[in-house]
Amino acid sequence: MAKCAHNAGCNGFDVSWLDQTLDELSRLPVIGYMPGGRAAAEPTALAALAFAAHGRIEEATKAAVALVSMQQTNGEVAVRALEKSPGWPTSLSICAWIAIDAPSHRGLIRTE
Repeated sequence: MAKCAHNAGCNGFDVSWLDQTLDELSRLPVIGYMPGGRAAAEPTALAALAFAAHGRIEEATKAAVALVSMQQTNGEVAVRALEKSPGWPTSLSICAWIAIDAPSHRGLIRTE
């Protein structure tokens, strides 16, 4: 059972639903806005950050790779797989890449 950090405002109590939720997310072939929907960058990036924060590096890496597959040639990450725009989820994707493994994802982060 996951333990909420004392400094997170929950006084260190057990969070029973957290591991279950992360387990369920890790079993999904893609993470989208709806069960069975297309892969979407925002929920995928947020899941990657949650996985990384809870030491689930293998699952976090899988989500990071999914984000790479959504990245456009101009560096933007579109809302959903196979869409070209809008690219507002790019910043969330960069946060996920940095949280998981900044050195190996550095080449994906374009600063131009």
